[in-house]
Amino acid sequence: MKAISPRAIGKDGANGETKITAQLAHVVGLGTKIQLAKFLENKMKERYLEVTFRKGKPFAAYFYLSRTPGEKSVGTKKAGAGILIDYGKSGRPIGIEIIDPAKINLHVINEILSKLNLHLAEQQDLAPLTAA
Repeated sequence: MKAISPRAIGKDGANGETKITAQLAHVVGLGTKIQLAKFLENKMKERYLEVTFRKGKPFAAYFYLSRTPGEKSVGTKKAGAGILIDYGKSGRPIGIEIIDPAKINLHVINEILSKLNLHLAEQQDLAPLTAA
């Protein structure tokens, strides 16, 4: 997977936050916003990591877990220091909120996924954390 600098993607938000996802590396070559939107809509079923950067450093992150399209969070539980698990209406975990991504690594994420009886992550799943 080709590494992408957050600065090369563009700015989002009034305070200069830049968001990138592991999936974004695959969509850079798409020609239109409609193609990009359709691609991302289909990919929401799969898990991926989204990282918000401020001044070139990871500020917050959200690890989207596999879910049904349109499923929203109806509850949150603390899973450790700076880590929250969001649950859908079905009771299944749908995402992991990471308050301080600088303190997160593959081992920490996999401990959480293991406790949730989910497939373990691979290093490439956390690639956006090292993109800055």
